[in-house]
Amino acid sequence: VPTDGWMDQMRHTMQAMQVWRRGVVDLVEVLESDQKGRIYGLACYLLSKGEYHYLSLNYRNTSAVYTPELDLTVGPPIETYPDPTLYRRASGLYGRRFEQALVLLNPGDETFFETLPTTMYRVDPVGGMVPELGGDGYLTYTPVTSVTLGPWSAAILLDSTEGQP
Repeated sequence: VPTDGWMDQMRHTMQAMQVWRRGVVDLVEVLESDQKGRIYGLACYLLSKGEYHYLSLNYRNTSAVYTPELDLTVGPPIETYPDPTLYRRASGLYGRRFEQALVLLNPGDETFFETLPTTMYRVDPVGGMVPELGGDGYLTYTPVTSVTLGPWSAAILLDSTEGQP
C-alpha cells in the first residue's frame, strides 16, 4: 500500500503528542512555487494537529517566510481520533472536520472523489509570500459541491470565506 510511509509518520506524530504531552513540530519542506505541495503539507499537519503540535515550513528555494494559507481560520477540530486510520472516509480520502473547515487528503496513488454535504469554498494559493512581506501571494476561494483529489494531493474547504485572508 503506497500510504504506508505517510501512515507511519502520522502515527508517530500522534503517538508522540499523546505520550510526551509536549510540543511536536512538523517540519514540512516545500518549494514556495509549489502551491499544491504547500496545501498538502498544511493538510497533513491539520489532520494530525493536537494541542501541542506546531508547523515549521522550510521553503527550499527562497527566503519566503510566510505564505497566505497560513492565515486561514479553520477553528478548533470537531473530530479528533487517536489513530490516523480513523480519519479515512467512505470516499477513500482522509479528512478532518474543523469548526469552519473540512480538510481532505489523498496520501496514495489512486484518485478519489467525494460529494460534499453542502457548498464549500476550496482554498487555492496563488503566488508565494504574502504582500505585506514583499511577496505576490494571495488565496482564491472556489465554491464546490464535490472534490476529486489525485495522488498525493489535498484540499482545504471552508464553510464561508467571511473573515478569511
